[in-house]
Formats: sequence, C-alpha cells, structure tokens
Amino acid sequence: MIRKLRFIYCAELLIAALIAILYEAGLIAEGTLAGNDLRTYWMSIVGIALTIVLVPVAMRLMKFKRVNNAVAQDEAAYYHWSIVRFALLGLPLFYNTLCYYLLGCETTCGYLALMVVVAFLFVWPSMDKMEYEREGGMNNG
Repeated sequence: MIRKLRFIYCAELLIAALIAILYEAGLIAEGTLAGNDLRTYWMSIVGIALTIVLVPVAMRLMKFKRVNNAVAQDEAAYYHWSIVRFALLGLPLFYNTLCYYLLGCETTCGYLALMVVVAFLFVWPSMDKMEYEREGGMNNG
C-alpha cells in the first residue's frame, strides 16, 4: 500500500515537472493567454484561493474527526484519505504550474506552485507516518 501511495505521490510531482519541461523546452508555446490584465488577475486570484484553501486542508486532513476515526479503524481508509490528500495538493500544483506558463511566466503562479511543492515534502508516505496517523497521534497537537 505504501508503494502505491509513493507511486501516486511521485507521479503527481513528475507530471508537474513534465509540464514545466515541455514549456521550457519550447515544445509548447508560453504565454498563450498573456496580454489580458483582467484575465491574468482572475487566474492568479483563483490560484491564490486554491492554494490558500487546499494546502492547509490537505496538511491537516488526518486531524479531522471523521477522517481520523476512519483511518484508525481501517488501513484501507488511510490509503483512500492519502489519495484525497494528494489530490488536494495536486489541484493547485497543476493549476498554478499551467497558469505560470500560459500567462507568460506570471511569477505569482510560479511562487504558488513552489509553495505546493514544499507542502508535498511534508506528506511523503511512509510506514512510520501511517502508523502514527492511524494510532491517533495526530490528536495530540
């Protein structure tokens, strides 16, 4: 199970890296949505909102009472909620990475994508982490 979670974790980061590589190599044209300040503003606002809302939710997901109870009772629930966590982090990562390049290297979106990558570092799946979260260790903090 941990191997599957690690595969999903790495796949999300690799897909974001692949997007960046394709744009940086010039295989996909950068800035196709650049030039409209209002569109840039709203796309940046959406990226900020996704990051501000989803990253903290993903980081504290296992502390929510319903999730914590489910995870404590069933190992399969841990797998399920870990995938939900990766999806919560993946959405702002992909959105901000794409917006960075679509808007012609809009730095706000680039910084937001980097913040999500840093958040990913804190959710690396491991047996120790799974045991800790399943034993309710998250309830103490």
